Amino acid sequence: MPQTLTEIKEELAARGIRPKHTLGQNFLHDHNQLRKLVAAAALPPGALVLEVGPGTGTLTETLLDAGCEVIACELDRDMAAIVGTRNAHRMGAGVGCLTLV
Repeated sequence: MPQTLTEIKEELAARGIRPKHTLGQNFLHDHNQLRKLVAAAALPPGALVLEVGPGTGTLTETLLDAGCEVIACELDRDMAAIVGTRNAHRMGAGVGCLTLV
Protein backbone atom coordinates (compact mmCIF):
# COMPACT_ATOMS: atom_id res chain seq x y z
CA MET A 1 0.00 0.00 0.00
CA PRO A 2 1.32 3.47 -0.83
CA GLN A 3 2.71 5.60 1.96
CA THR A 4 0.79 8.29 3.79
CA LEU A 5 2.24 11.80 4.02
CA THR A 6 3.25 11.10 7.63
CA GLU A 7 5.06 7.91 6.59
CA ILE A 8 6.86 9.75 3.79
CA LYS A 9 8.01 12.50 6.17
CA GLU A 10 9.14 9.94 8.75
CA GLU A 11 11.09 7.91 6.19
CA LEU A 12 12.83 10.98 4.79
CA ALA A 13 13.70 12.20 8.30
CA ALA A 14 15.00 8.78 9.34
CA ARG A 15 17.31 8.78 6.31
CA GLY A 16 18.32 12.42 6.77
CA ILE A 17 16.86 13.36 3.39
CA ARG A 18 15.31 16.70 2.51
CA PRO A 19 13.21 17.11 -0.64
CA LYS A 20 15.16 18.71 -3.47
CA HIS A 21 12.73 21.23 -4.87
CA THR A 22 15.28 22.04 -7.60
CA LEU A 23 14.30 18.60 -8.94
CA GLY A 24 10.62 19.45 -8.50
CA GLN A 25 10.21 16.88 -5.73
CA ASN A 26 6.65 16.85 -4.48
CA PHE A 27 5.17 13.66 -3.11
CA LEU A 28 1.84 12.10 -4.03
CA HIS A 29 0.27 10.63 -0.93
CA ASP A 30 -3.55 10.72 -1.18
CA HIS A 31 -4.56 7.09 -1.72
CA ASN A 32 -7.91 8.04 -3.27
CA GLN A 33 -6.27 10.40 -5.77
CA LEU A 34 -3.64 7.80 -6.64
CA ARG A 35 -6.33 5.19 -7.36
CA LYS A 36 -8.34 7.71 -9.40
CA LEU A 37 -5.26 8.71 -11.39
CA VAL A 38 -4.46 5.10 -12.29
CA ALA A 39 -8.13 4.35 -13.06
CA ALA A 40 -8.36 7.43 -15.32
CA ALA A 41 -5.36 6.18 -17.31
CA ALA A 42 -7.42 3.08 -18.19
CA LEU A 43 -4.29 0.95 -18.46
CA PRO A 44 -4.82 -2.66 -19.47
CA PRO A 45 -3.35 -5.39 -17.24
CA GLY A 46 0.32 -5.82 -18.06
CA ALA A 47 0.69 -2.30 -19.46
CA LEU A 48 4.26 -1.02 -19.57
CA VAL A 49 4.50 2.37 -17.82
CA LEU A 50 7.48 4.72 -17.79
CA GLU A 51 7.42 6.74 -14.59
CA VAL A 52 9.74 9.74 -14.49
CA GLY A 53 10.68 10.84 -10.98
CA PRO A 54 8.95 8.25 -8.80
CA GLY A 55 10.10 9.92 -5.58
CA THR A 56 9.33 7.54 -2.72
CA GLY A 57 7.25 5.34 -5.00
CA THR A 58 3.63 5.93 -4.03
CA LEU A 59 2.41 6.09 -7.65
CA THR A 60 4.84 3.30 -8.53
CA GLU A 61 3.24 0.99 -5.96
CA THR A 62 -0.29 1.90 -7.10
CA LEU A 63 0.65 1.09 -10.70
CA LEU A 64 2.28 -2.20 -9.68
CA ASP A 65 -0.78 -3.13 -7.61
CA ALA A 66 -2.90 -2.49 -10.73
CA GLY A 67 -0.84 -5.10 -12.59
CA CYS A 68 1.35 -2.76 -14.61
CA GLU A 69 5.01 -3.28 -15.40
CA VAL A 70 6.81 -0.09 -14.34
CA ILE A 71 10.12 1.33 -15.49
CA ALA A 72 10.90 4.10 -12.99
CA CYS A 73 13.61 6.68 -13.75
CA GLU A 74 14.87 8.61 -10.72
CA LEU A 75 17.75 11.13 -10.80
CA ASP A 76 18.00 11.43 -7.02
CA ARG A 77 19.99 8.49 -5.64
CA ASP A 78 18.39 8.90 -2.21
CA MET A 79 14.89 8.55 -3.67
CA ALA A 80 15.98 5.68 -5.92
CA ALA A 81 17.22 3.86 -2.81
CA ILE A 82 13.83 4.30 -1.13
CA VAL A 83 11.88 3.03 -4.16
CA GLY A 84 14.29 0.12 -4.55
CA THR A 85 14.11 -0.87 -0.89
CA ARG A 86 10.31 -0.57 -0.67
CA ASN A 87 9.85 -2.65 -3.82
CA ALA A 88 12.79 -5.07 -3.68
CA HIS A 89 10.39 -8.00 -3.89
CA ARG A 90 8.98 -6.63 -7.16
CA MET A 91 12.21 -5.96 -9.06
CA GLY A 92 12.49 -7.58 -12.46
CA ALA A 93 10.62 -7.62 -15.72
CA GLY A 94 7.03 -8.59 -16.30
CA VAL A 95 3.53 -7.89 -15.03
CA GLY A 96 3.54 -6.32 -11.58
CA CYS A 97 7.32 -5.86 -11.67
CA LEU A 98 9.56 -2.83 -11.36
CA THR A 99 12.71 -1.87 -13.21
CA LEU A 100 14.50 1.04 -11.54
CA VAL A 101 16.78 3.17 -13.71
